[in-house]
Amino acid sequence: MSAEKKDKKKILSGIICLCAGVVIGVLCVKLPTWVHFKNQAEKQIDVSDYKADEIVQLGKYKGITVSLTPSEEDIQSEIDSFLQEYAVYEQKKGTAEDGDMVYARVTPKVDGKKIEIAEEEDYFELGSNMYLSEIEDTLIGMKTGQTKKVKIKVPKGYYGNDSIDGKEAEYQIDLEYICGETILPEYTDDFVKSTTEYATVDEHKKALAENLMEENDTDKKDMAWNQVLEASKVSEKDFPESLLEQQREEILQGYYDMAVLNGSTVDEVFQQFGCKDEKEFVDTQLEEAARDGAKDILVSEAIAIKENITYTDKEYKKFRNQDYDENRDLYKSKGDYEKKNEAYLKHTVLMEKVKSFIDKHAQYK
Repeated sequence: MSAEKKDKKKILSGIICLCAGVVIGVLCVKLPTWVHFKNQAEKQIDVSDYKADEIVQLGKYKGITVSLTPSEEDIQSEIDSFLQEYAVYEQKKGTAEDGDMVYARVTPKVDGKKIEIAEEEDYFELGSNMYLSEIEDTLIGMKTGQTKKVKIKVPKGYYGNDSIDGKEAEYQIDLEYICGETILPEYTDDFVKSTTEYATVDEHKKALAENLMEENDTDKKDMAWNQVLEASKVSEKDFPESLLEQQREEILQGYYDMAVLNGSTVDEVFQQFGCKDEKEFVDTQLEEAARDGAKDILVSEAIAIKENITYTDKEYKKFRNQDYDENRDLYKSKGDYEKKNEAYLKHTVLMEKVKSFIDKHAQYK
């Protein structure tokens, strides 16, 4: 995959993380009110809608021990990813089918001028929806060695380059070969020496372990939270439907917001993340994502109730202002933003307080 395409996907991933909790009012539901003003300065849990501490079976969360040492499995996963970067495939001839991995050259032109930034000579997984759907559709049914041309209206923001984004481009597609069995290089001293700054496998493994340790130290607060989540249980039948619905709306709204920011359709945004359209995402991924988000909220609420964790009006306003500054282009005013995102803001501020409590009492080794 080209560096430009990788950078584009990193940017999109960041946007969806930012927008996943933002509801801009396109789809409105009545949300549960679980936080109220205790007094002028402080807010706390209101359990009138549901009682999180009765829904959640909390595991150990106070004084937990979190290991920052990467496991052998973690290191092996890094090695596997490293070797995959240098993988080659058996080169087969024939007709490309949906689901095949193929190697192809893609050359777009706008008004007869080649757009070099959008040229690709790479592997394409047909049916993955990781590329422009018209490219994948064209490759399906092509024979190796064949060339086809197709005109495509490029979505705005797709490449991050005004010379092609939002314009009609003519793509020349050349199918080189169909990928057969994956052929990975051997993890040897010679291979490591030829591809890295290290001389031996042992040196490379040590470096991978040190990098993982640094990442774990940076992410230790989240690691502690994930450990608490895994130890806590919520029965499937006990998830409040109002909370699940609110999570569904927030998750979907993240994609809608990206479409607005990119000037593209919602389905085009879903295609960037491996789904053909919104319906496929809703059918295959939305419910699990909503339950994951709801569990985060329920576990944080349950701990907050048990430990009497609250947040101040000052803390709430600080987070609201920061988040609004990052999303102001989607709203008429700060008041409009807060009105449409109140549940998300309250959930997030309380959750951060709970995470800090867990982090403060955790032991890292």
